[in-house]
Amino acid sequence: MSHKIAQYLTSVNTMSFWLKASVCIIGELGLKYKAMCLAVPVKIVAIDGDEAETEIAGVRRRVSIAFTPEAKVGDYVLLHTGYAIGVVDEAEAEETLKLLEEIASLSEVH
Repeated sequence: MSHKIAQYLTSVNTMSFWLKASVCIIGELGLKYKAMCLAVPVKIVAIDGDEAETEIAGVRRRVSIAFTPEAKVGDYVLLHTGYAIGVVDEAEAEETLKLLEEIASLSEVH
């Protein structure tokens, strides 16, 4: 995953970016769409109390793990608006990141 895409995924404007990308892709396919929120998998690299430092494609962000107290260093968590909302296994996280990168590459064509 590119550094630029990772920055989008972890920014405050994540939802806006992905909605625009989704609208672009869906619009090109001529399909109807509904707005949705997006959570992205990030890897925990350090924990300090109820916060964790996470990483995705070289971009690091501090996030709250108050909702996922079971999370450990090395785990992947779903990040949504600055909060880890669930722990996911590595295979699922990698597959999700791969699909998100494919979506992003489609939106960059236009």
